[in-house]
Amino acid sequence: MNKHLSFLKTHVFQVKSSIKHAFIFMLFAGFCFNTQAQVIEITGRVTSKTDGKPLPRVQVLVKGTDASVTTDARGDYTIRANASGTLVFSNAGMKTWEEPVRNRQNINVAMEPVKIEAKIDQAVVVIPGNVPWKNTGIVLQPNDKIELKATGQVCFSGDDPDSCVDPEGWPRKHYWQDWPGDWGYCDDPVGGEYSGHEGHAGLIAKVGSDIFFVGKGKTIGGKKGALSMGINDCTFTGDYSNSGQFSVVIKVTRGAP
Repeated sequence: MNKHLSFLKTHVFQVKSSIKHAFIFMLFAGFCFNTQAQVIEITGRVTSKTDGKPLPRVQVLVKGTDASVTTDARGDYTIRANASGTLVFSNAGMKTWEEPVRNRQNINVAMEPVKIEAKIDQAVVVIPGNVPWKNTGIVLQPNDKIELKATGQVCFSGDDPDSCVDPEGWPRKHYWQDWPGDWGYCDDPVGGEYSGHEGHAGLIAKVGSDIFFVGKGKTIGGKKGALSMGINDCTFTGDYSNSGQFSVVIKVTRGAP
């Protein structure tokens, strides 16, 4: 009799213990389910990480759903999402950003701009000594940076051995000083009575109507138009009578900061 009573008590205890554990498990599972299924309203502001200014027209998407909104002119948004969900922020020119909700009702995001790698074009152009201008075939935009490096030799007077110069040209220190083989006065494209007339027969370039001296090398930016290069020489007859040439390495970085 006592054995049966002891067995019954043990069995009842085991049943109660099982029920208790099952109840605790169901309670915990229900809590997890409620947390996962809970939909909350989220507000926030999207700004630029670079300058802190608000970003309008940013798409805010609840990941894995079709639910989305767009930020207003102040960068503000309001959206309903699962408390354990994820918001995806996307905008042209910015890196897409995913932000877990984690049961938060206010989420501010600072988006980082996409870094655009500058495109680099490079070419080698030969500038003959006997032509006024040669079109390089390169068209510049204001945000382009151009690096010019030149080598070679041009002889601007076949009768004088001192008339052969590198891309820096023959340095005429003042306007009234003749260069070798000069039999008449005319103004070179770069230089003149008030600028010293330096760099005769050196390398020059122009973009649109802007003419500038290059010499052995120059880096420029902020110019728009076709790039032409030539010899800093002048003539009354149209015949330059020069020999030789300059070889120019042209490196253009497109969209340089």
